[in-house]
Amino acid sequence: MNTTNKQNKKKLTQRKGFRYSMLGAFAVVLGAGAGFAGACAFKQPLVQHVANGDSYQVGDAYLMEAKAKYNGAKEDGTSFKDALTADEAVNLAYSFYEDAEYGKAIGVGLSDAGIAKQTIQSCSIKNGEEYFEESNSLGIVNIYNRMYEEGESTKTYWGSDDDYASHPEETMTNEAYAELMGRTVSDPLIYIVSPSTIMEGATISGQKETGIYDNGNGYTIEIEMKIENDVMPGIANYQKQMKTISGLKSYPVFEYCHLTVVTDADLNLISMTTHERYQADMGFIKSKCTGSLTTHYSTKEVSIPSLSESIDYSAYEA
Repeated sequence: MNTTNKQNKKKLTQRKGFRYSMLGAFAVVLGAGAGFAGACAFKQPLVQHVANGDSYQVGDAYLMEAKAKYNGAKEDGTSFKDALTADEAVNLAYSFYEDAEYGKAIGVGLSDAGIAKQTIQSCSIKNGEEYFEESNSLGIVNIYNRMYEEGESTKTYWGSDDDYASHPEETMTNEAYAELMGRTVSDPLIYIVSPSTIMEGATISGQKETGIYDNGNGYTIEIEMKIENDVMPGIANYQKQMKTISGLKSYPVFEYCHLTVVTDADLNLISMTTHERYQADMGFIKSKCTGSLTTHYSTKEVSIPSLSESIDYSAYEA
């Protein structure tokens, strides 16, 4: 194995160890997240550059320290909102979800460009070391994508209708897929949540300030992504995913991105809702879109669906 391949494999191993450079959620950050390029005229927003997401990821020492705080709080009976920071709580919640043998994250959302709306559907499933993802966008433009990851490769079936078996099959390495989409199929979250990517205090989105809130049955964790020097580093991988899926001329420019993560009393994931506003460049027109996606999590036993099996989204509202 040459040096470049070794470096690429090392990066993938690090990514798989701490999949917080995340699917909207699966985010995800999941599938297409809440991202779709609609069509409406608007004034030019703040110019942003795309950050190098790798430099903002959390690592082993960070997660070990967060887990130690978590264990200490459980032993002492201390509330996690007093023992942890918001970014630590989110990363721990996703690490618990990732460690489970089975996982299913299913979400429905809406992207509104004023005169055009798209319904977003996303589903990701983990069964041992096999991973599946479906990412659909329904409206003026229809996108129906399915991906299967097993071992070191990912198979994609991308098309414009729900007959996935008729879509062209392409096989690529997990590294190549991650370069194209910002994350591997096995990564549960496409957003980068770390001390250097989140905004404290008043929010641009109008959602609650970044923090951990006791909701009576568990916790609600609010995360506002930070813009600094024309960069929103927490969405760097998400921007890459959106550009690929929607065929944008350039990376989307965000005005705000906010995550609301709900957990039980032990920080096990229940749901995540994203709120975002961004500009999408289709080349012939630029559009401003507002999107929201709610993803629901379960760790019950679940199987990987075949190409001909359909995902039922009827129980979830946009």
